[in-house]
Amino acid sequence: MMKLSSYFNLLKKGFKGVIAFFKKKDVITFLFFLIFSFVLWYMSTSSDDEIEKSYTIHAQYVGIPENIYIEKTLPEQIKYTLKGKRKELNKYKESDTITINLSSYLTSEESKIVNNIDISYLEIIKSSISKITSELTPTETQPLSFSSPFKILNTKTVPVKLKNNIKVEPQYILLDSVKISPQYVTILGPEKALDTIDAIYIKPIKETFNKSNKLKTELIIPQPFVLNSNTDVTISFNIDKSTEKDFNIPISLINVPNDINIRTFPTSINVKFSVSIHNYNNIIPSMFDATLDYNDIVASKISKSTQSVRISYKGETYITNLTSTPREVEYVIETKD
Repeated sequence: MMKLSSYFNLLKKGFKGVIAFFKKKDVITFLFFLIFSFVLWYMSTSSDDEIEKSYTIHAQYVGIPENIYIEKTLPEQIKYTLKGKRKELNKYKESDTITINLSSYLTSEESKIVNNIDISYLEIIKSSISKITSELTPTETQPLSFSSPFKILNTKTVPVKLKNNIKVEPQYILLDSVKISPQYVTILGPEKALDTIDAIYIKPIKETFNKSNKLKTELIIPQPFVLNSNTDVTISFNIDKSTEKDFNIPISLINVPNDINIRTFPTSINVKFSVSIHNYNNIIPSMFDATLDYNDIVASKISKSTQSVRISYKGETYITNLTSTPREVEYVIETKD
C-alpha cells in the first residue's frame, strides 16, 4: 500500500505542473484574448437589450402671475423612468433642473372658469425628452400629476420689519442697523384688507446675543393675506462691546415770534448715550439737536417757568440709551421793544 507521504508528493508534483503550464506566455495570451472577446461579445449583444432606468430632476416653476396664489405646494422634485436600449440609456445625460412654465396652465379659459390648475408631469417629461432623443420613452413619473385650486387676488408690496429689537447681552451693542433680506415682499389679499397693512413683520427672536450673527427666520403672515413665495427671511447684524459717551449740546429755540425773546437756564444740556467701541470716534455733537419749542410753552396748560427740551439724533451710527440732563430747563420770556 502506498504511503501517505507518497500521495502528498504526487499531488505536489501535479500542482507544480499546472502552475508551470499557466506560466507559459502563449497560454496567458490565449486567456487574455478569450476574456476580452467575451466582454466584447457581451457588450454587443446586451447593448440592444431594452431596459428601464430611473432618474430624479429638480423642478423650477416660472410664469406664475404675481396676483395668483396656488393653494397647494408645488412638488420640488420629479422622479421619472425611461425605457430604451441599454446603449441609448448609457448615452443619455440627465439634467439637474427642468423649468416648467405655468403661464398657460393658469391663464387658459378652462382654468379661469374653475380656478384650478392641472399639470401632467408625464406629458412634461415626454415633451422634454423628445427634444433630446426619440430613442427613449418616459414610462412613469412620481408624482404623475398635480392639481390645486388657485386664487386671483390683489397685491401690495410692503417693507419687512422686525417685530422686536435684537436683544444683546449687557455691555454689548449693535454696531449698525439690522440688515433684512428681502427688504420688501409682495402680499396678496382682498383690496380692503390690503389697505389696512403697511408692513410684514419677522417672527420674534427670543435669543440674546453677544456676537455678530446671520439668522434665517420666518415672516408672520396675518390672515387673510398670503405670500406667493416661501416665508423665509434672513437677518444679519454686527455686535461690539459698548461704552458711554456724552456731549453738551446748546439749546435751540424754534417757532419764537419776532417780537419775543426767550432766555433759558441753562443754555445747554448734557446728552449721554451708549455706542460701540468701534464707532466711539464717529459720533460728534452736530449729530444732536436740543430744541425748545415756543408752541409747547403756549400750549402748556400748567402755568410754570420750566419746559422740557426735545432731543433728536440725526446720525446714522447706531446708539442706545440716549438720555439728557436736565430734562427740563427754566426760561424767561421777554418782549422786544
